[in-house]
Amino acid sequence: MPEAAANSVYVANFPTTALWILAISQIVFALATAAIAIVLIVMMKALLGELKTILADVRDMEREVKNHLPKMVKNVDMMVNDVASTTHKGTGVANQVLNLVSAIVTRLESPLVRSVGVITGVMAGLKALRGAKEREVVVERRRGFLGRKK
Repeated sequence: MPEAAANSVYVANFPTTALWILAISQIVFALATAAIAIVLIVMMKALLGELKTILADVRDMEREVKNHLPKMVKNVDMMVNDVASTTHKGTGVANQVLNLVSAIVTRLESPLVRSVGVITGVMAGLKALRGAKEREVVVERRRGFLGRKK
């Protein structure tokens, strides 16, 4: 009998059926592992086939984009030109409106100044006719830079 280590168990009379059960279970385990490996290999082949199809589609899309890119750039260029033209026209219309308003204000300014002068004169005349007793005249002289007193 061989010497056993301090913490190990040595069985001398192991039954033959147990050995057969262990051997069969190891064979079943090996077959199951092989079946799983085969399934994984088949799935990987299918996945690689799909990836090749996707890659081919991507290459087709790339070629299509490369073929249509000059047309798309031309369309974008045309859109930019249209936007620039529209902006230019809008600016022109705004300038015309501004010029019209400026002309109207300029033409109304002279009559407005005259009418304010007339109204002020009439009010002063009415005040004088009513005989306003208090008359105050304030005259202030300004000298220096921008009219500041020295």
